[in-house]
This record gives sequence, C-alpha cells and structure tokens, in this order.
Amino acid sequence: MINPLIALRRRDHLIGFGLALLHLTFLLSTAAQVGVPRDESFYFYAADRAADWVDGLFDSKVASFSRTEIDRGFEYNHEHPVLMKMLFGVSHRVLHDKLGVIDSNMTAYRLPTMVMAALASWLAFLLGLMLHGRLAGVLGVLAGILIPRVFFHSHLACFDGPVTFMTLLICYTYLRAARSRGWAIACGVAFGLGLATKLNTFFVPFTLLAVAALDTWTFRRRTGAWRAPAGQRGPLTYYSWIAVSLIVLGLVVFLAHWPWLYYDTLPRLRSYFAFHARHVDYPVDYFGFLYFKPPFPVHYPFVMSAITIPLGILLAGLIGFGVFARSARACFKAPADAPDRRSAEAMV
Repeated sequence: MINPLIALRRRDHLIGFGLALLHLTFLLSTAAQVGVPRDESFYFYAADRAADWVDGLFDSKVASFSRTEIDRGFEYNHEHPVLMKMLFGVSHRVLHDKLGVIDSNMTAYRLPTMVMAALASWLAFLLGLMLHGRLAGVLGVLAGILIPRVFFHSHLACFDGPVTFMTLLICYTYLRAARSRGWAIACGVAFGLGLATKLNTFFVPFTLLAVAALDTWTFRRRTGAWRAPAGQRGPLTYYSWIAVSLIVLGLVVFLAHWPWLYYDTLPRLRSYFAFHARHVDYPVDYFGFLYFKPPFPVHYPFVMSAITIPLGILLAGLIGFGVFARSARACFKAPADAPDRRSAEAMV
C-alpha cells in the first residue's frame, strides 16, 4: 500500500534548496573539464543572435518586433524554440560581457543549464519526499546526479538538461494540481515553458493522461461513483481543470515566447513540426554494426540503459518498480482498499 502524500514544510524546501546549491557548486567546479560537443557550437551562435535581439528591446532606435529584427535574431536555428537559447545568450552577454562576473565564455553560456539541473535536484527531492519521505527524496537526487550521462549533459548549453527540469516541473505541478485549481494554472504554464524548451515535453501529457485514467478508475472502484459527492471535488473535476490549463495556457506560453512565430505563424509552425517529423538520423555503432537509420534492435534502449546507468541505481530502480507493481496489484484485487489518488501519483 502506497502511503498518502507527505505534506511539504518550509524546512523541506530549505533542504531541497541546499541540495540544489550543492549540485550547482559541483557543476560549476567541474565545468572547465567538459568540452564542446557538436550541437553546443550551433547554440552558442544562436544564443548570441537572441541576445542581440534582447539588447534591441532597450534601444529606442531598434524596432525589435519588426519582421526584419525578428528574422535577424531568430532565423538561425529556428528548428528549436528560443527560450533556452535566449537564456544562454543573455547569461553570456550580461554576466561575461557587461558585468565580467564570469571569466569563462563557456561557463557564462552554460550557466542557465547548470541552474536548471540544480533546480531539477530540488524538484526530485520534493517528489520523492511527497511520496515516501526525505530519505527517498535524497536518494532520488543522488541517483540523478551520479548517472554519468546526466552529469555530462547538466553542463552543456544544450536542451537535454533543461528539458529534464521542465519534465519534473510539469510532474510536480501536476501532482499539486490534483488538489488545487491554482496549481492547475501553474501546470499549464509549466507545460508551456516545457514546449518552449524542447519538443520532448509535448509527450509528457500523454503519460499524465494514463495517470489520470488510473487515478479516476481507482476512485471509481473505491467509492462506486465516477463523481465526488455534492459539494466535493473528485478526480474528474481536477483533471478537467488540468486538461484545460495544459491546452490553453501551454499553447499561449509557447506561442508568446517565440518571436519567430509572430510572422507567417502557420507556415513556420508547419515547418517546425515537419523538421522534427523527418529529423535527421545520426549513425550509431552498436556492437560492431553501424546503424545509419531506424529501425534499431528492440533491445537497443534496454542494453544502452544497462551499460550507461550505474548498477546500484539500476537495481534500486528495478526494486522500486517491483514494489510499486505489487502495490498496484493489491489495489486491483481489493478495490475497497485502493488508496485515494496514491497509485496514480506514484506513477509520476
């Protein structure tokens, strides 16, 4: 049986902040050891163009929202949303070029990613704490930090670290929104920011839809009704609010953040989705065979996970999944004992 959600206190947020600060310090202390991969070189240039556009906002002689200025600032690398590139560029322009508080060019570009990676640790702690207590939260943070590939990507002025943070942010606000209309609004905004970071977050609501379905179904089995009694709010009410927020606010935030879409909106949106629908394939050397395009072997993701995630973390994850599966099975067998909104929340 999964325990009820544990309420968060101010002390819990202070612990999460402390973990995030330690994580950020660790990333900054190792930043100089991480070289520049292929993608990052493109984003440096795109970040500078975005920073030029932001500078123009403070110059009365520049018509920043004209088509000419928007195209100049955002045409390069328009295959991806601009939120992170803008943060990379502004961080470098302000902290390195203007204030001189960061000596390294690369660190100045990369700082937003490192901050988001640290904030992801904060959220991971809170999620673990809400479900199983502080120890689970701390272990969740350590598990994330100690995965080598996560550690590497947490340094880069790329999108993988930030989209991890955004995914956790969506999940965190989603959990809170299961009991609060205000958090439902926050969930929609978080989803919009996720879309503004990378297309990956487009798929997060589909997972959350499965969570909502299971939560509503267990509520139905436990209470015998789909809706809560008069004067109360049940899963259908909260998830309706969340769905509206995800669709409306998510889309508004995504469209508003990206000046490139202010002109020729529909053609540029079509181009954006078409690019990712036919994304270029990268060669993969897998056990001596070079794959130039899909399909890959069915076992590819499992083998790659097994050899890139430390064994201790992998085993702990498998044990945790087994515990959850046993709890979920008990809920199916004994609907009267099904926990109120706990199995679905654990899926997050």
